[in-house]
Amino acid sequence: MKNLSKIKKIINNSVTRYLIKPVNYKILFFRKSDEEKSILKIEKIRDIEKKKKLFMNLKRKFPLNPLILEKYYSFLHENNFDFFYELKEYINIKLNWLKKFKLDHKFQHLIPWQVFCGSLGNTHNASTLIQAKELGLIDDYPISYINSNKDLITNKTLFTYFEKRINIIKDLDFTRNTLFLEKYFKAPLDLGVSPFKRSYFINEFSKNQILQKKYKENLNKSFFNLTKEHLEEGNKKLARDFGISSNDWFVTVHARSGSTKNDYDYDSFKNSHIKKFNKSIEFIVNLGGKVFIMGNKKMPIVKTKKGVIDYAHHEKKSDFWDVYLSARSRFYLGTDSGHMVMADYFGVPSLISETPLISTLIGMNRYDLFLPRLLKDNKNGMKMKLKEYFTPDYISIQTNVEKSFKNKGLALIENTDEDILDATKELMDRTSPQSRSIKNFNLGKLQKEFIEKGNQLLKKNFSLDLVVHTAPSEKFLEKNSDIIN
Repeated sequence: MKNLSKIKKIINNSVTRYLIKPVNYKILFFRKSDEEKSILKIEKIRDIEKKKKLFMNLKRKFPLNPLILEKYYSFLHENNFDFFYELKEYINIKLNWLKKFKLDHKFQHLIPWQVFCGSLGNTHNASTLIQAKELGLIDDYPISYINSNKDLITNKTLFTYFEKRINIIKDLDFTRNTLFLEKYFKAPLDLGVSPFKRSYFINEFSKNQILQKKYKENLNKSFFNLTKEHLEEGNKKLARDFGISSNDWFVTVHARSGSTKNDYDYDSFKNSHIKKFNKSIEFIVNLGGKVFIMGNKKMPIVKTKKGVIDYAHHEKKSDFWDVYLSARSRFYLGTDSGHMVMADYFGVPSLISETPLISTLIGMNRYDLFLPRLLKDNKNGMKMKLKEYFTPDYISIQTNVEKSFKNKGLALIENTDEDILDATKELMDRTSPQSRSIKNFNLGKLQKEFIEKGNQLLKKNFSLDLVVHTAPSEKFLEKNSDIIN
């Protein structure tokens, strides 16, 4: 209660018509509180059980402190699905604090700075939050973001699309003080997104709720559409910068290598190598398409040939071209990464490969294709069955993924270049080259069976209403039909 009173006093002395004067900002921003120091000490401990015990003690000591609760639940988040049901406690306490300080209208949906200043994929949770609000699935409060330094924004062109949909706080003095508030009251987008009032779930579950509503109400509009200015600029400069016409169709390809901005080791299970996509790239080029290899300069250098542009190392690589190429691509081919997210924003179909997480599938559009890394038992070599993938025990695995599989005696089965090629051919058949729209929704027999059984398992294992919208490629299911039966 001592800390609560201290913070209340600081805020009450600083708030004037919902703006905070530059009083005490050095205390608020530069100095760490006692609870922050305690958190830092605990986070350095490697012993999981000891860490858990200390976090629980800290929570008991500060039961009404949003910062403590957020860190506590961040720790519980690791491979524990029940955490999402317990998170309501944190949400309610945070909201009560905001109401007490008359800041709920401004900070109930406060986007953390890392969302736009970290990896491109970080922005996905923000897009889910925005869509949930626009569809009436969460409280109708402004979604705010403190834009203290625009130079830190990862992709400034993409940010121009986001800033039209959110409340940007730009005042410098205000920002210096709200950095303190962000620390305490940020929306926990790294933990999950709320598609419901006072509840949080992993982003893919929240995305699933949004997709259900959009499909039910026939809302087929993509999250973003290229502006007229960006479309005209890109069409005009394509020939100059890359030697292709605006009438040419192309595909964006990205093999996640773990070299992106602010990347973490616990995401390494999504990594792949561009060589696995060579057969698919050759297939696309032989049909008259062009291929842009996406990424950054830390990616492996691709030996260029006719029809293939190593955009990741290209001198013309820019924020603008990242957006334009993603938005105008016939489809996206690659791994679960920020470039997949970019395609999703602009309604571009995706073929996502090289991930073992069925939760990724749950958040995908009906026009996408999924190519998972399956799992097998190390002892008997048997593949894990479909009924095991759609369980809380498996879907809760979101962090330290490879370690968690190892502890369960499971090993990953890699996607082959033939798997990727077969799926590429299927998505090619589904899409129209010029309009980048879906022309064929016909599902194969096994795909229908996969979706039907997936829905049955989700209904059986989860209280939340979830629907499978897509499936692995038909060829992949033929090859691995034993996982369904």
